[in-house]
Amino acid sequence: MATIYQTRWKAEEYHKSIKSHAAYPKSHAATVVSQRSHFVASILAYVKLERLKIRHAKNYFALKALLLKNATVNAWKKLNTLNENKNYSVNKTV
Repeated sequence: MATIYQTRWKAEEYHKSIKSHAAYPKSHAATVVSQRSHFVASILAYVKLERLKIRHAKNYFALKALLLKNATVNAWKKLNTLNENKNYSVNKTV
């Protein structure tokens, strides 16, 4: 009985994880093709998050925070490089 429940619990963790962390239910897709595409993208996002979770020994929330931080830093760097041509930096006060 315990073995069956443990197997069932793993499936529950998977469903919760794909819904919470891979944004599966947030689709506003209207056609079957776009819904299928969103489902496949959510599964791929889940697999990548699982790989990162195992590789870095961090939970989903820590990984998402790290990804968001790195994306923000890179976006600011790119924005500053684009603005260098106009002699204006985003970090300068006007």
